[in-house]
Amino acid sequence: MAGTSKFWKAIALGALAGGAISLFNKETRKAVYEGAKKTSSNLTYAMKNPHEITNSIREAAKKIQNTVEQMNDDIAYIAGKVDELRGTTPQLVGILKETKEAFVKKEDNGNPETVSAMAGGMKNDSDGNEPVLSEVVLKEADTVGT
Repeated sequence: MAGTSKFWKAIALGALAGGAISLFNKETRKAVYEGAKKTSSNLTYAMKNPHEITNSIREAAKKIQNTVEQMNDDIAYIAGKVDELRGTTPQLVGILKETKEAFVKKEDNGNPETVSAMAGGMKNDSDGNEPVLSEVVLKEADTVGT
């Protein structure tokens, strides 16, 4: 136990010696003096006006509390939306697959013929013509959920 007491005394003496040596520099002395002067005036103000310090701490605490409450509300809202999306995604996949099945019919040779959902029910050959948007969505429905 006596060894640790000597250790901390040596640390304190070393810190004091280092501080005293650093004060040989004029800029360091000036900075320490200005810092001490500023700290002294702040402490004097706090001693004379404790209610202001208390009020500023209370206001800061209220702001923090309001921010935390707002964050909790936002997190709850986002969690609810995520749960809602989890529930609707399988339904949406099912609807897309049913829609695709309604617009794709089998030909005699077994190759599917895609019928467009566009007005007029135009067919889209697989000869390089641009696919209709509904066909792209319906083809992508096969990859969703697998």
